[in-house]
Amino acid sequence: MKLKSVILLAVGLSLVAPTLTWATTRNVLQTRHECRDLVKAKGLKGAAWSAEYARCIEVGPADYK
Repeated sequence: MKLKSVILLAVGLSLVAPTLTWATTRNVLQTRHECRDLVKAKGLKGAAWSAEYARCIEVGPADYK
């Protein structure tokens, strides 16, 4: 009986873990894309662009202005 429970737990975790990883990856990519667009709209180049992009990533696109 315990072996069956352990197997079911392992299968359940193997189904949930990739979903959580995909959601996190998707959120990070969306944040990067939004920050890129926000900083690009300012028309900055080089080091100034990199600094503003890093600031946007740090605070998040919703709080960056």
